[in-house]
Amino acid sequence: MDAIVAALIGLVGMLITGGFVWLRSEIIPRLDRIEGRLDRMNERMDERFDRMNERFDDVSNLVRSQGELIARVEGRVEAVAGG
Repeated sequence: MDAIVAALIGLVGMLITGGFVWLRSEIIPRLDRIEGRLDRMNERMDERFDRMNERFDDVSNLVRSQGELIARVEGRVEAVAGG
């Protein structure tokens, strides 16, 4: 009787272990695919942020050039006004 119980306990343990091994073999590839997707998303976001930074640099340069133009015009107006 004890031998049968021990054998059944061993069998249940092996089945549980096999189940965990099978489950792990199903989960790991899915996690790898998810990680690959996240890496691609991060690359796309980095590209978008780079493009946004370039656009902000263009806007900043435009604002600076317009400010310089306004300063020159104001300087001319003050010079004409005698100020």
